[in-house]
Amino acid sequence: MFHKPFQRLKPENLIIIYKLLNDSLLLWLALFVFAMVAEGLIPGIVSQHLELYKIAFAMLINIVLIRKIREDAQIGNADILSKKIAWPLFFIFVLLLFNSMLKLDIYLSLFILAAISTTVYFIFKAFQEE
Repeated sequence: MFHKPFQRLKPENLIIIYKLLNDSLLLWLALFVFAMVAEGLIPGIVSQHLELYKIAFAMLINIVLIRKIREDAQIGNADILSKKIAWPLFFIFVLLLFNSMLKLDIYLSLFILAAISTTVYFIFKAFQEE
């Protein structure tokens, strides 16, 4: 029904475009994390100049293009989660979460942080099962 827009390109070009889109997704993700950290440290510094939904929308378009090119180039599913990037992202997530709870009691903050970390761990383990 729908034609494939990337079907006319050579497979080598599709793979290059696919890898470039993956690299650009990593850059968008890093920009988003740094913008969130800056917004957490000094509220209003990023939101006055750039809305975060624009970065998220650009990441969404990038992900859609990656999926479309993966289908057109028939690239197999590799291990999506890289341990090299997962742990720093988890650490940044924990810092942002703890930063959002600074006005709470310290023990309540640590309890909420432990509960969320445990939940994320078990969800991660559930998705890794076969």
